[in-house]
Amino acid sequence: MTDILTISVPLFIFAGITYFLHKEVFNLWALFTVIWIPLSVFSASSAPTYGNVFLPIEKASVSFFASVLFIIISQGNIIFKSIQLKKAEDVTIQLHEFSNKSGAVGLI
Repeated sequence: MTDILTISVPLFIFAGITYFLHKEVFNLWALFTVIWIPLSVFSASSAPTYGNVFLPIEKASVSFFASVLFIIISQGNIIFKSIQLKKAEDVTIQLHEFSNKSGAVGLI
């Protein structure tokens, strides 16, 4: 039962977050995810099972580090792209308002 919760709870949280994203933001996040997942699986599978004194890298630490990086980079991508789209949307709205005030038709 706990194995199902370990997978379903994070999946539910990420599904809830990505459901409300703008299409361009979601596409950027999905592209990043498609690239990131195979890289993190490869790096975790190629890491040694047990580390030694000189090189304390093992599968668990690589997996944990990859997960933390995934969350941080995903949030950064989502925030950056959302801000970028919001600024572009504001400029479009201002241009549209300007064209309506000046009486010009068909600028936008």
